[in-house]
Amino acid sequence: MTLRMANPPSTDQPLDWCRNRLLVPGSSLALTLPYAKSSMRDPILAMRTIITEIASVPDEVSDADVARRKLDWWRQALDETLPHPAVLALAQTGAAGAVRLTDWQALIDAVTLEIAAPRFEQVHEWHTHCERLAGPGALLEARLVEALDKSAQEPRIVRPTPDSSPDQTLVQLAAAGYRIRSVRDLVLDARHNHWWLPLELQAEYQLTRTQVASGEGGHRFDALVRHLIVDAVEQQHQARQQIEREAGWLHRHQILSATLDRRLAGMIVRKPSRIAQQRLLPSGLLASFGIWRNARRLKKG
Repeated sequence: MTLRMANPPSTDQPLDWCRNRLLVPGSSLALTLPYAKSSMRDPILAMRTIITEIASVPDEVSDADVARRKLDWWRQALDETLPHPAVLALAQTGAAGAVRLTDWQALIDAVTLEIAAPRFEQVHEWHTHCERLAGPGALLEARLVEALDKSAQEPRIVRPTPDSSPDQTLVQLAAAGYRIRSVRDLVLDARHNHWWLPLELQAEYQLTRTQVASGEGGHRFDALVRHLIVDAVEQQHQARQQIEREAGWLHRHQILSATLDRRLAGMIVRKPSRIAQQRLLPSGLLASFGIWRNARRLKKG
């Protein structure tokens, strides 16, 4: 039986639909995608559109059963190439054949857990959650890029350890970025009763959801935010240090995306109270220059 999506989007010009969804002013993808290899830009765009559509389901659908049915539809759509513009774009660009269905399943399974708005007692539980949510997208793009790049060789990661692998390094990079963006949205999430802050940190900084949602907390709130950001930036730095020059250039789109997360982290750390007043975006002329400069560094090694 084929599941049906209510009010399905038009399937005319699938890539244009994806561009209209993601390549909008202020979007991170609009800044980073031009630095991907030209032949990979459309496949990455199609893939990232589907990732965004799937990840947004818990936020856009208030009824839990409807959200689960929508995610089930995405499982079927990716398996059977159902007529959704992003799915058709994935097929048309050759991206569909470059990744495995199980990688999509891992993303959908992780997003399904988000429907119930999970809460955490310990910090490490939240870290695991961030890795579970951000990791599948990082792996999907990594496998896509490696499959499309004719010169891609075996993984080139320095200083390997039993807990370190090429896949795991990119997962850690993506998880760090997810943590930074989660801190950026901490107050907004609290106002919508999405309260992920681990009990361990609530107790340490003596902050409640109500205080955070109302913009209270003062120095305690600032200290909490800075602690969360510094910890995520350190994770990002450690992951980035493990990627060799050649692999870094191959996966430059993901690394440049992490650069924007690092810029966002700096914006938050300078004045944590800003996240209670606006949703910060690492965009604009300075962000564009930073991407260009880091792309040059990656190319030079």
